Amino acid sequence: MAENLRAVHYRDGSPIENVTEIFNWTSLASGAWCYYENDTLNRSIYGGLYNWFAVDDPRNICPAGWHVPSDEEFTQLEEYLGGSDYAGIKMREVSQVHWASPNIGATNESGFTAIPGGTRYWSHSDFFYQGYFATFWTSSSLTTDTQRAWYRYLATNEVKIESSLWWKITGFSVRCIRD
Repeated sequence: MAENLRAVHYRDGSPIENVTEIFNWTSLASGAWCYYENDTLNRSIYGGLYNWFAVDDPRNICPAGWHVPSDEEFTQLEEYLGGSDYAGIKMREVSQVHWASPNIGATNESGFTAIPGGTRYWSHSDFFYQGYFATFWTSSSLTTDTQRAWYRYLATNEVKIESSLWWKITGFSVRCIRD
């Protein structure tokens, strides 16, 4: 998909829980979503922020015929785009309408159109980085680490795309790819 997911239901029609209060968000071990700063105006531009439990739910967060990419699938995309050191510029939206300055080198030649939807943390500050970071969950988790899963992020001041493990209770954007 060339935009962030906006799903509020799993593929089977079951609702994904919309959690607006940070205390409730941090205590979850089940799927949840919200909009950045709980502002519905963010839906059409940035989509939802989802915890990893929503990504991993067997009811499927993506529409029929689609799935959340694995860490390996993101790596394949990065390699196709010339490697992780340069793939970020080829994946980021070109303008500074959504990206804070400088949005270094963005070309979006991949058509991925990454936009910086921000992040929902579990801390007292709650929401961070809209305009500065695009963060995307993968479907990959370590079997030896039940608390963290793989994600990708792009930054306004970087040309690369980064891969890292992060806490599953965090709210990140989701992209789906065709089966």
